[in-house]
Formats: sequence, C-alpha cells, structure tokens
Amino acid sequence: MYLALFLTAVLYIFIAGEGKHTPFYRYAVLAACLVCIPVTQRLLLLYFQDFYGAVSLEWILPVFGAAAFAAVQIYGKLWEKWKKRCFFPIVCVVILLSGFLSGSYRTAPDTGKEEREEVYEMILQQSQEEQLLFVAPRELLQYARAYDARFLCVYGRDLWEEELNYAFYDGYDPWMYGLAEYMEGPVEEHREALFACLVQSGADFVVFDKENMTFGEDMQYPAELDCGGLILRRMDETRHFVIYTRA
Repeated sequence: MYLALFLTAVLYIFIAGEGKHTPFYRYAVLAACLVCIPVTQRLLLLYFQDFYGAVSLEWILPVFGAAAFAAVQIYGKLWEKWKKRCFFPIVCVVILLSGFLSGSYRTAPDTGKEEREEVYEMILQQSQEEQLLFVAPRELLQYARAYDARFLCVYGRDLWEEELNYAFYDGYDPWMYGLAEYMEGPVEEHREALFACLVQSGADFVVFDKENMTFGEDMQYPAELDCGGLILRRMDETRHFVIYTRA
C-alpha cells in the first residue's frame, strides 16, 4: 500500500511538472529505482547481508514526503472555494496512513522476573569474583547481563536469533550451538555431548531447568555431575531451576 502511494505521488509530480527538478524529487526517483529494480534491490540486500527482506527496504523511500509534496501541489491547484473543504480531509488521510506504520508497544506481563532475579542473587552471593562465567536456559541468559555485569554468558541471544548477529563477522564456534540446543532439552537425552560442551565452556555456574532433569535414587536432583574434566556440584534450587557450581 505504501509503495503504491509513493509511486502514485511521484508519478503525479512528474506529470504536473512542478517540483520535478527539485533535489527531493531526484532523491525520490533514485530511491524508487534502488528498491524496485531487481538488480539494485539485490545489491542492497547483499550490502545489508540479507538482514532485511525485500519488503523492509521500503523504509528507504520518502513515502509520506512524496505524498505530502503531491498533496500540496494538488491543494494549490484546487479552486479557491474548495481549498478549505479539502485541507482537513487530506490531513486526516495522511495522519491515518502514518498511524499504520507504528506497532503496538503493549507487552505481556513478565511472570518469570522474580524467579530469574532469585537465581541471579543466589549465584552472586555464592561468589565474589568480578566475572562469573554462566550457562543457563535462554530465559535466564538473555537477562543476566542486564541484571549484573559480572555475569559472562558463554553465548547470548544473538546465537539463537541470528538476525541480531548480522553485522558481526566472528560467529560462534560449532560446540556453542550444540550447547545452546542441549541446554533447552532433556539432560539425559544428550548427556555425553552436553557434558563435553560444558567442559569446553569452562563455566563457573550451570543452571538447568527442572523439567529437563531426572531424580536420583534419593528422589533428589543429582548432588554432583561428573562431566569428565569438569565436576558440577548442586548448589541450590528454585521452583523451576537447579543451580550447579564448579567444584
């Protein structure tokens, strides 16, 4: 819809003849060529490393600038008696179209915040080190650094949301992708692979989701996990998480 509005406005300015020699009009035509011609469109996408889709490139176009430019020209050509009658509807249409670009900023209540902070505090109270290397499920990792800068995450949100990592050329090591996947699933299902990744991480603290753990013979979560080069001892637990510390 916005592309159609923009092209209509540019076409009207060209046909009307007024304003087609202005720098703004030249920019509008150049932007339209870059976005609409397949070759230049593909070059733009490559420049942005395919972070944006073809539709997202429309932000380059001065859509409402061109529409306003054309609307002012149309308004100037109207008969004197129609000027006051048309001004208000034109303003309303522009405002309504502009409103479609903005999304809703309402977010769902963050029900896990209290437990996340409880986990963070348990770890911080356990160690006075300046840096705490930390592995946990995604819901804990993505807020850890915001809570306290002493947390160093082995990997971050840009690993599982690759669009956040488009501008960085140094990617994650393959074992980090494996670790991120294993931490979200049952521990016993990929036990050896998970433990091998944890050894490589050298993490000081590891937090597991209780849903992914199994009880031992004493009907408790394992008091110790031998990862073959890294020993993890159960430190504490919350309603949904079990916290292990490096022995």
